[in-house]
Amino acid sequence: MSKPAELLTDAIATGQVLSIRLPMLAMGMVSPSKGSQREQIRMVTEKMEALALGTIAVQQYWLSAAFRIWATGLSSTDMEKAFDAAYAPMRKTVRANAKRLSRT
Repeated sequence: MSKPAELLTDAIATGQVLSIRLPMLAMGMVSPSKGSQREQIRMVTEKMEALALGTIAVQQYWLSAAFRIWATGLSSTDMEKAFDAAYAPMRKTVRANAKRLSRT
């Protein structure tokens, strides 16, 4: 899949997740239940996990690239590869959420 198509797919999945979760949040405020509380906790923890994994991935990329950059210099694709490394955990999370939430 091309990069623009991937970003479009992620944008659609993000909209889908928001359209399902926002009413769940609102309903959880009106009449809290164990299920709504679990989903609210999951919303926060999965975002923190995806951010942490993305941060680790981009740091690992730049650490490995640092040794190569000294010898060959910075390539034109290094920034794109760093972005891809950082964004991959978030992409995985939003797509999994869209799939899971659309079944409920």
